[in-house]
Amino acid sequence: MSLKRISMDLRVRRLTARIFALAWIVPAAALAGALFSNASIAQTVTNDLSATSSNDYRVSGDDPYVIFNPGHEAENARYLSIDLGSHLTGVPLEIFFNSQQDLFNPYYKISFTTPSFPALLELPTDISFSQSTRLRLDINQCQDCPVNLQSLPFLSNQVSASATVVQPSRVQNGVRPLASGSSPLDTNDWQLNDLSGEPNDFEISASDPFLASPQLTLSTQQLAGAYFKLKVPRSDQAWNDYQLFYQTERHAFSAQASSTVRVADSFNKVADSFNRVADSDNGIADGADGVVEFMFPLGFLSNEQPSDAVLERIRLDIPEISGNWALLEARLVHQEQLDDYLDMIPTQLVEMKQQRATGLSLIKKSLFNVFADIGFSISYLLLLILTAWLLVRAYRSNR
Repeated sequence: MSLKRISMDLRVRRLTARIFALAWIVPAAALAGALFSNASIAQTVTNDLSATSSNDYRVSGDDPYVIFNPGHEAENARYLSIDLGSHLTGVPLEIFFNSQQDLFNPYYKISFTTPSFPALLELPTDISFSQSTRLRLDINQCQDCPVNLQSLPFLSNQVSASATVVQPSRVQNGVRPLASGSSPLDTNDWQLNDLSGEPNDFEISASDPFLASPQLTLSTQQLAGAYFKLKVPRSDQAWNDYQLFYQTERHAFSAQASSTVRVADSFNKVADSFNRVADSDNGIADGADGVVEFMFPLGFLSNEQPSDAVLERIRLDIPEISGNWALLEARLVHQEQLDDYLDMIPTQLVEMKQQRATGLSLIKKSLFNVFADIGFSISYLLLLILTAWLLVRAYRSNR
């Protein structure tokens, strides 16, 4: 082989090696840029807010918010002073206060509305902000609303006569662990659908009866199940179905994320030995309402992958039986209490679990990610094709 041919071969190999290295450096650099691009984020960031003048904006999308550092008037401030203009009175607002590189944790937020501006949002005693705290103010349920940002929210201890002091309607300060000796859930504020009355005394009024908990925001780490005890009317059926829906950080209420148990009628004493029943033999007169209790297993939420880390709400759908009902007790069972509740799991149980990221759903998810940044994907594919072509060319030139 001539020196000229050897020299050309070396140059081709070097060029191929450089292009091959570049094929991996480019996506790595793009990834690093995506991860660290927020390092130089401006002090104030807006989303779905279109500027109409220097300080005036208008809601222009489905997710309007502004990220900012609060002005600081006092240490250990008790209030966050907010003035967004009269058009946002009565509009649901949220302050998110836990973030990394402006990516905010949805489980750290303060929800409120105000009847007028300026307003002083009273801060919870266990939450404190400083001038360096990044906050995100979300504007909800307000399409095309004018927003004035002439004065960004600031911390204050001063109560002025012109400002309205506002209490938070809801505070979330992280995800709570499930205590091993937890008490029954407070059911007084549960949502009733197609039911008339209160949770402890109600009747079915339409065709989709259910009771749903308020926001729970509990860790599923030690969760074993959900236990219910109800007073139920006499049924014409020997068996009745109860369905539990569970909302987590990955999905809302859905039939694909639910469990159904088939429970014997409370007056059918021999239908199911695992269905604990309080009937006429246990102090309830013949013909009166009976009592049933059962548990839905939920340990799989944290044990199966991908796991659901946070239980946000639960909902119990009940059968259409006329008469007086009562939700006597609802409890989330800790793993340490599981042995005490095992015999309350009905023998007839169907679990519909959320589709995992396997098979066709995994392919669809991968294709979605590819087409989400089609320009980068095509450039990267062309670079790989060019690298392969140069390698083949270099190989053939040596033969």
